[in-house]
Amino acid sequence: MLRLAARSLVYLFTLLGFLLRPFTGRIRWAVPGWVTFAGNQLARLERGATAIRKPYLPYYY
Repeated sequence: MLRLAARSLVYLFTLLGFLLRPFTGRIRWAVPGWVTFAGNQLARLERGATAIRKPYLPYYY
């Protein structure tokens, strides 16, 4: 559900940018780092805690 809302917003902003391009020129948009982090965390929550695996870290003693 959240992913659908996020994709809808991306589509709307893409369409808005396309319509405003003759007036604003080509603007290269970048997503802030915290938005990417929040999106990854939401995707992780949707997958569930069982899908989160610990990486293999060999211990050398």
